Amino acid sequence: MSTQTCRECHRSTSEPVAVALEHVASGPGHIVYLCAVCQFALGLVPLDEHPADSLGFPALHGRRPETERQRG
Repeated sequence: MSTQTCRECHRSTSEPVAVALEHVASGPGHIVYLCAVCQFALGLVPLDEHPADSLGFPALHGRRPETERQRG
């Protein structure tokens, strides 16, 4: 994977962790990347560990990410 900037500490990382999808009304969303240190410190679940019906919102370990069914 290419180098990304951590959304939390703003440092470049060659091992970014995708943790969320940023939803925007004016166009396509973006993937939110964190470095491994910030991802661990914040306790966020990587996107590839979210359930298939996840909307991509940030999820904490021990909590299930929000799904379409919950949003209604």
